[in-house]
Amino acid sequence: MLKLSGMMAIEYVSHPGVVSEVTDKEIKVKIVSSGACGGCNIKSACNVADMAEKELVISVENGEEYSIGQPVSIRMSARQGNKAVLYAYIVPAVLLIFMILLFSVMGMNDLYVALAALTVVGIYYFVLYLFRNKIKKQFKYEVLTQGNKINQI
Repeated sequence: MLKLSGMMAIEYVSHPGVVSEVTDKEIKVKIVSSGACGGCNIKSACNVADMAEKELVISVENGEEYSIGQPVSIRMSARQGNKAVLYAYIVPAVLLIFMILLFSVMGMNDLYVALAALTVVGIYYFVLYLFRNKIKKQFKYEVLTQGNKINQI
């Protein structure tokens, strides 16, 4: 649970969307960023808030339950959202700062310090890319349809 000082705890991060494609085991959901993001407490850490439109491919047990154009809401726990922010932003930022300090202490030229630190961060993102399927399994989406029916994925 994400607790903000003096505010309610946020249990889920959710975004409304529309089903754009349906197969037996997957659905594609278009998430359109709206003005509602302006009031969201974690908008600064959310990629969806930065984009006009994003498409998520979500594994489902029964794709037949969904239809193209159906409004749904996609949500994940705030804890999983925080983990995504950790992997995508915090670890690479700390890694970049640590590498800059390390290479500077080693007496490297500033240009080489910057290039080496950025190379290390690039390698980090490449490793994330290589393990994307394993990492993807750590994040579970819930699809809410009309009537608040929850399909855990």
